Amino acid sequence: MIHLKMGQELITKRQILFVKALRNKPSTQKEIIDYITTRDEEIGPIDRNMFERDKRTIKNVWNVEINYKAGKYEIIDSYNDNDSIKRLISSYELIYALNRPHTLHQNLYLQRTATNQTKYFDDILNAIDHKNVIEFQLDSYERGKSKRKCAPVAIKEANHRWYLIGYDIDKKAFRNYGLDRVNSLRNIDEKCTPPPFNVDEKFAQTIGIEYDKEVKEIILQFDLSQKKYIEYLPIHTSQEIKNSSDTTFDVHLFLQPTYELKMKILEYGEHCEVLAPASLRAELKMTIEKLYEKYNY
Repeated sequence: MIHLKMGQELITKRQILFVKALRNKPSTQKEIIDYITTRDEEIGPIDRNMFERDKRTIKNVWNVEINYKAGKYEIIDSYNDNDSIKRLISSYELIYALNRPHTLHQNLYLQRTATNQTKYFDDILNAIDHKNVIEFQLDSYERGKSKRKCAPVAIKEANHRWYLIGYDIDKKAFRNYGLDRVNSLRNIDEKCTPPPFNVDEKFAQTIGIEYDKEVKEIILQFDLSQKKYIEYLPIHTSQEIKNSSDTTFDVHLFLQPTYELKMKILEYGEHCEVLAPASLRAELKMTIEKLYEKYNY
C-alpha cells in the first residue's frame, strides 16, 4: 500500500479536493467543504480559517486563481490550460485509488511501464536549481554503455517515457537521454551554466522528443468514424478540422515531420491518409510498401 494520510500529504489532498469541487461548477463555501469532507473522512472538520488558508495556497503555490462572485467560488479559465495541475490531480487520484481496500491487483489494472524512470528526478531537479553538473552511465541500446556529463536543463515526457534534456559537456551540444537508460547518476563538484534553451519553444511544434526539422503544414484525411476521437484527443494543439463531408474530414497541423509523427500516423492504419506535404506522403508510402513486402507471402 502507498501511505499518504499524514501531515502535508493530507493537506495536499484537501487542496486537491478543493480544486476538484470547483472543476465542474461554481460552489458555495459549504458545498466545497461538504465535497471535501465526504470524500475523505480522515480530513476532518474544516473551519473558515483553514478554508481561506487553502484558497491562498492554491493561488500562490498551484497558480490556480479562485474568484468569488454572487455567493459562489469559481475557477477562472486559465485552469483549463494548466496541464501541470491537471496531471497533479490525476496522479493523486490514482494514488488514492490504489490505497482503497482490495483495489491493488484486483480491480485497477495499470499498463506496464519501466519502473526506474523517475528515481533520479530529485537529483536532476536539484542540479538544475544549483547549476550543478551531473555524471551518469548511459546504457544505449545501439552503442552499449558510456559515461556522460551534462548540465541538465529539463525533464520531459514523450510517448510514455521520460527524458533528461541536458547540455553535454564533452560534445558541447544539447542532448536527450532516455531516463530508462540512465544509471549511477550523481551530482559532481562542477558548475555549468548552459547556453539558453527554451524547452517550450523547442518542442512547441513537434510530437515526441525530436526538434531539429523544419515546420510544415501537414494535412491528414481521416474516415468520418474517427472524428469524435480526434476532437476529444487532438493530435497536437495546432490541430484544425476542415473539409468535413459525409465520409471524410481533414486535419491540418503545423508540425515538424519527425519519426514520432510518422509512427503516430501509422497508428491510425487505413483510417488515415497523408495529403500533404508530398515529402511526408512519400516517406509513409515507402514504409507501407516495405511492410507489404514483409506480409506479402
